[in-house]
Amino acid sequence: MRQSPLLPCFPETAFAQGEVDGVTLAVHRRDGRSAATWMSDHSHGQRSLWVGEGAEVLLAQDGLERLDLLQRVVHPRGGWIVRLGSTRFLRVGASFARAPSVLLPGFLELPLDSADLSLGGEHAVQLLSEFCASPISGCTSTGWYPVTLAGHEVALWRDELIFHVVCAPADALSLFATLAEGLRDLGGELIGLHDIPERSQSGVKA
Repeated sequence: MRQSPLLPCFPETAFAQGEVDGVTLAVHRRDGRSAATWMSDHSHGQRSLWVGEGAEVLLAQDGLERLDLLQRVVHPRGGWIVRLGSTRFLRVGASFARAPSVLLPGFLELPLDSADLSLGGEHAVQLLSEFCASPISGCTSTGWYPVTLAGHEVALWRDELIFHVVCAPADALSLFATLAEGLRDLGGELIGLHDIPERSQSGVKA
């Protein structure tokens, strides 16, 4: 079991911690306080980089063929896949027809660690736009959107009413601090992962 790179940002006095998909992170606010705009740690799920032509063989077994560059697709059994290059794929929390431990010609699996912040609510777009060097309108549910956010190289993607910010663990604390300050200025709150379904109903203003 590993700890989320963002765990230190959610003090145990204010947040209940729990294990989700093998990762310890903040799951609930202890005071139950809500806000129209929120940010949470979404860094759960096994993550790895698949490299080589053998990766496409594995994906084809689950019907995931001909992905466009930077296209993100949801796996039918949970998790998602994004094509990062001609033979490079990022997989998060997905289950596959054939175990990655089975050796294939031209296949390499590399463990990968990353931090994933989720933002939602009334002022989520405003918060991201304040620090993003590119238009937030480029962030979609099927795309992987590389941008510079608060001086850090990140990727954005959108899941219905929720925006996700994926960054390297080394950048996580600095990026979190910047976004958290902006969140407070907008009257927002930090929440736990399991608080998200209740609070995302307020919507996102585009």
